Amino acid sequence: MLMNYKGQPVSVIGNSAYTIQLDSPQITLTSQDNSILRVAKKKTEEGYIFDKDTQILDFSVDWQGYPRDISSARLLINDGSPVDVKVEKIDPNNFRLNWDLSGFDQRGTFPVKIILQVTDELNEGIADRVFSGETSVQIINRVPVSLMTTWLLYGIYILFGLLVIAFLIWRKKITASIVKGGKSVGDVIRKTIVGNRNSRKTPVASLEILDGPQNLIGKELNLFSESVNLGRDPSRSDLTFYGPESSTSVSGLHCKIQHNESGWQISALSSSKSETFIEEEPIPFLTPVVLGDGQKVRLGYLAQQPVEFIFHVKASPTVTTTDPRKTKTMGSEGTGLKKQGIVPDESLLQALQKNTEQKTEEMITPPAFTPSKDVARSDQAGKKEGSLFDEFR
Repeated sequence: MLMNYKGQPVSVIGNSAYTIQLDSPQITLTSQDNSILRVAKKKTEEGYIFDKDTQILDFSVDWQGYPRDISSARLLINDGSPVDVKVEKIDPNNFRLNWDLSGFDQRGTFPVKIILQVTDELNEGIADRVFSGETSVQIINRVPVSLMTTWLLYGIYILFGLLVIAFLIWRKKITASIVKGGKSVGDVIRKTIVGNRNSRKTPVASLEILDGPQNLIGKELNLFSESVNLGRDPSRSDLTFYGPESSTSVSGLHCKIQHNESGWQISALSSSKSETFIEEEPIPFLTPVVLGDGQKVRLGYLAQQPVEFIFHVKASPTVTTTDPRKTKTMGSEGTGLKKQGIVPDESLLQALQKNTEQKTEEMITPPAFTPSKDVARSDQAGKKEGSLFDEFR
């Protein structure tokens, strides 16, 4: 017995019951564009709005000889949750649907795997009678520079606002940090100039730190200048200890160590009258005092964060002068001339030495002198014998 089902003959088994065996349909899913290019038109708080918000997907069904209608269809994007879609029938074997792209609202390139699940009219309500097909596409979302620049400016404005708020809240600490940083930069520049490190490679003196900041104890600080200020304020001192905000008896500008023609000297300069000690003896303020090699110096008071060091002379600084009175006298070995790179003639040295000895004898030989009559009478008057010039006779 044959039964006609939608124009197709179907064999019927038995007198009152029949069975229809249908093969699973084959679904082919395609996208009109395998690479979907989108350009952003607007920026919102959620993301960008692009010029293309849907994509057409076509699929064909091979019904295996028994065409029928589709009752429902769902899309799975990148193995996500299924979303119901509306299917448009083109002909008995070809269908079309619109895929919503609004979920891809960020800048970038996104590879997408699409799975279509279809249920026909005969299998509606049967969970295991779902037919599927799949395809892959690539979404390219481009954002114009103008939109990115706008939001970059918004970001800068927001950051600036946060900085202003932070400055108002912590303005004292921020101002102190900025000032300290500026002083540090200026201090480095000034120390480079004052320290004369660029022109002098060998230190002229050093300070062996015995007491002071923990990071300096036991270290030796080299001096490359003939005049160095010591204190805790980097804006006024070449070598600083503890820092300007510390609770220490070392003043901002405490003392100065300098070298002149008389040698090394130290001067107490503390405006707060915090004393400077040499070998535990205080020195007067604003008056240079001789500082010798190996002497111990203390800035400030014991138990009040002082600084204590031993002064060492490394090399004698060269004092350049054109005053002839300050020019060293040449010795018998011609030392002064040798320093200038000149080797004197031996006969010239002997002549100079002989001339010098002759002049010396003439200077200490007393002139011949005959006492006057007044002096003789003075002797006869009973005054002390002898004359002022007796020793020269």
